Amino acid sequence: NLGAVLRRRLEEIKEKHKSVGDVRSIGLFGAVELVKDREKKTPFNTYEDKMKGNPLMSDKVAKAAMEKGVYLNTWVSHFIIAPRIIINKEDLSLGLDVVDQALDVSDKEVI
Repeated sequence: NLGAVLRRRLEEIKEKHKSVGDVRSIGLFGAVELVKDREKKTPFNTYEDKMKGNPLMSDKVAKAAMEKGVYLNTWVSHFIIAPRIIINKEDLSLGLDVVDQALDVSDKEVI
């Protein structure tokens, strides 16, 4: 079950990265919340930052992933993981490995 693989890997990513506040998934649709303070659940950015055009941490992480061929849909303080519906376990794992590596960008800026 690839949905179970996604959920398990997201939980592992949450445990590994101090900039991940929470992860959620249902089937092959997941979300990763980015925080600069996990204990207080303080996001890196706010809607005001987006409205002002300030650089968003979610965009920085997505850029790092995109440089390795994995595209992420970003919002203010989280990004979405939504692989193509027809995917095998190896490709899903490869994409999540890239996400895992890209999160080093946000880990460097945690309080």
